[in-house]
Amino acid sequence: MLKSVAGTNTYVSDTTYDSAGRINLRTFGNGTQSDYDYYAWNTQTQGQGGRLQTLKSGTSAATTSLQNLTYTYDTVATSRASWMLWPGRRPRPSPTNTLDRLTARLYHRRRKRAV
Repeated sequence: MLKSVAGTNTYVSDTTYDSAGRINLRTFGNGTQSDYDYYAWNTQTQGQGGRLQTLKSGTSAATTSLQNLTYTYDTVATSRASWMLWPGRRPRPSPTNTLDRLTARLYHRRRKRAV
């Protein structure tokens, strides 16, 4: 399994895995990290067992400063929603079409305020 990636720069400095071989924590060369959390294997609600539950990215001091995504799944394991949270913002689901395919990602952009 991939532990690190380096060339002229270090892109991934460390990766840890859980006992099932799923990524647990990936630390990047710039010091940011992504933390992956999974539903318990015995979670039978809507077929979520063992699947990705949250993906948080940021620094070790502010683990969700870049992103905080939460996933749920329907009974055929289609991702139903990806809740994107930023500090000071309300969660909102990503739009999907009638086939439950993700059609767009919603991003918040900070607007410059006139002084």
